[in-house]
Amino acid sequence: MAAEFPFYNGANRFSMIDPIYCLGYMKEKYPHLKMADFSKLPKEELVISKLKEMCDGRDEDIPIECVTEEYAKGWTRYLKMKSRLGRETSKNSNEMITSTSNFSL
Repeated sequence: MAAEFPFYNGANRFSMIDPIYCLGYMKEKYPHLKMADFSKLPKEELVISKLKEMCDGRDEDIPIECVTEEYAKGWTRYLKMKSRLGRETSKNSNEMITSTSNFSL
């Protein structure tokens, strides 16, 4: 639904960042989407820099957050996620905010 909504409302480009198991399905259904597997990004590369690369050096205009869980980077994080004791909502929100274009009125 998140991939159909932008095109339904007139967007000409939509980028998707997710782990590979989700992207496989999306590539079949929406082959025109720009996609990146965040679990394969090098440690020194941020999601924000990948988004800028996918948007031709610009920031994105509108971010849509559809996250449920993030990729665990260690055993303690994995156990916290599985037990629902910890989520990185602030990290995901920060990536959305810092990768969005500034608009002046």
